[in-house]
Amino acid sequence: MKKQRRSIVHRLFKKKRRGSRSLIEELQGIPLFSRLSTRELLSLEQILYARSYKQGEPLFSEGTPGYALFIIRHGVVDLTRETANGEYRHIGHLHPGDILGELVILCAANRNFSAVAEEDCEVAVLFKHDFMEFVSSYPKSGVKILQAMTTLIGERYLDLIDSLDQETERGGDHAKGG
Repeated sequence: MKKQRRSIVHRLFKKKRRGSRSLIEELQGIPLFSRLSTRELLSLEQILYARSYKQGEPLFSEGTPGYALFIIRHGVVDLTRETANGEYRHIGHLHPGDILGELVILCAANRNFSAVAEEDCEVAVLFKHDFMEFVSSYPKSGVKILQAMTTLIGERYLDLIDSLDQETERGGDHAKGG
C-alpha cells in the first residue's frame, strides 16, 4: 500500500531540484522557516514537492483527511467553508509566501475548509510523514519550525477570537435594532 501511495505521490508531485536558490530565498521570508540556516533550508528543500494547480482546481476539500502543508509560491488560493445551511462562505485568500495546513502536520485532522486555486498557482508541498522524518533526523531544525508553528497557530487563534468578538458585537447591535 505504501509503495502504491508513493507512486501516486510521485505522479502528482515533483521533487524540488537541489539548490533551487529562489525557493531557499522564499523559505527564508516565511516566518515558519525564517529561523533556519541556509544549510537547514537546503535539507528541508529536499523533502518539498512542487505542484501546479490550474485556475478552479482544488488543492483540497473540506472534510478530507489532511496530509500536507502547502506553501504558496505563485498565484492566489481562495479559502471557503460550508455553512450549516449548505452555502459556501469565503474565509480568505492566500498569496505567495502564505502557508496552509500547519495543523495537519501536527495532528491527524480533516480539513476544516476548502482551498481552490483562484488563478493558476504553484505550491511547495511538505508531506506530514516527510516532516516527521525531518524532525527525527534534524531535531534542532524541527524544534525551530515547531516553535514558529506554535506562534503562528497562537496568532491565528487570537485572530479567530477577535473575529468572533466582532461578529458577536455586530449581531448584538443588529438584535438591538442598530
